[in-house]
Amino acid sequence: MNCTIIISVYKDTDSLDLILESLSEQTILPDEVIISEDGNSDKMAEYLLIAKMKYEKLDILHLFQEDISWRKNVALNRAVLSSKHEYLIFIDGDCIPYDNFIEWHLKLAEKNSVLCGRRS
Repeated sequence: MNCTIIISVYKDTDSLDLILESLSEQTILPDEVIISEDGNSDKMAEYLLIAKMKYEKLDILHLFQEDISWRKNVALNRAVLSSKHEYLIFIDGDCIPYDNFIEWHLKLAEKNSVLCGRRS
């Protein structure tokens, strides 16, 4: 099963770098990574130019929008519409996935079901 992971971010490139590093070392790599930015930070755009080379195993797409207020849900909806794959995994920009996060999502995936979790 192919999957897209959608990461909701707002200006925090340090945390995003840790997330992308973790994703690049997963037991099963995501087929697509969408960075869903609720804003349009120059720092984020510059970081992602470097990150796409640094994490070349990941197919990274950066989506952004005008930073006029909190519109995370609008940004996420745009990411869903832009995704190439049917199975979507959502994480926030401050959640670093453990090494078999994608693998277990795919193992537990079922049609017409939603998996959810929490961190401790």
